[in-house]
Amino acid sequence: MPMARRIACLLILAIVTAAGAARAAEPQEVLKAYIDNFVSVLRDPAYAGEAKKAELSERLWQVIQGGFDFQGIAIVAVGPNWKKFSPAEKDEFSQVFAQLLRTNYLKKIQDNYQRQEVRILTQEIYDGKKALVKSSISRPGGDIPVDYRLWLRDGRWQIYDVTVEGVSLVQNYRVQFNDFLFRGTPAGLVQRVREMRTKEQG
Repeated sequence: MPMARRIACLLILAIVTAAGAARAAEPQEVLKAYIDNFVSVLRDPAYAGEAKKAELSERLWQVIQGGFDFQGIAIVAVGPNWKKFSPAEKDEFSQVFAQLLRTNYLKKIQDNYQRQEVRILTQEIYDGKKALVKSSISRPGGDIPVDYRLWLRDGRWQIYDVTVEGVSLVQNYRVQFNDFLFRGTPAGLVQRVREMRTKEQG
């Protein structure tokens, strides 16, 4: 193949590859793939029945970890107080907060899922680094609006907040954490979140 033609082919390949990568990076497409994966696990007959509940929970948690940025959620939930945390406290808080979210919400999803349809509606991208993707969950009597906020970190779109019927997951905790940190310490908040998780586990 003549050199000029070879270079032209390589350029075309590079453009097509770049376009495919950009398309794959669309936040609504990333979110749809994540939700489809999550729902497929929920519907998998291999995890049916009470005996498989713990195994299903673990598999769903693996999927959730692939879609959510839990350190990012921790940062947003704590807000400006994040700068008061030492590096070790940041890591520890991110981990215990993620486990609290798992305890609070994963069981509710498993108990209440009834093969509802999830539809991706629209997306808005801000400065190429943040996105709002609106979706809805079908149910008798009216759909449930669910908004996902994502940001581009480490080269991929990750979820850092979810708003269900106007109630933000992160903002709900942010009020509690800010009230605690007004007088308390980061180490104290880590312990407080541990206690919250223990209480939720019953």
